[in-house]
Amino acid sequence: MRRFLPSERGCAPTLNLASAPTEAIGVSVNSTPVDVTDLVVEHLPIVGYNVSEILHRVPPTVSRDELASAGALALVLAARAYDPSTNVPFARYATLRIKGALLDELRSMDWASRGARRRSR
Repeated sequence: MRRFLPSERGCAPTLNLASAPTEAIGVSVNSTPVDVTDLVVEHLPIVGYNVSEILHRVPPTVSRDELASAGALALVLAARAYDPSTNVPFARYATLRIKGALLDELRSMDWASRGARRRSR
């Protein structure tokens, strides 16, 4: 369940990630909830950038909101699954996860299978 808390900066409300269950989605938590929230808030612009990049290459019927939602969810999951001991910068790790989620979302919106798309080219 999502809980919105008043923002400390006077901006829009922030999402409290501490109460969201991780067992249901199969993600292990490698950091504290505060760290996860900080990572998500700090790197949220990456989602907008990747959504904008993809929207330039798809038909105008694709919804920006749906892509942004899929990207934001991918960012939250990336923040939960991130392991700093790998020495991979979080921004790079999150970008790969976000791009993958956006492509998955586009595939789910498409009426044709991947094989049918490949054959039509």
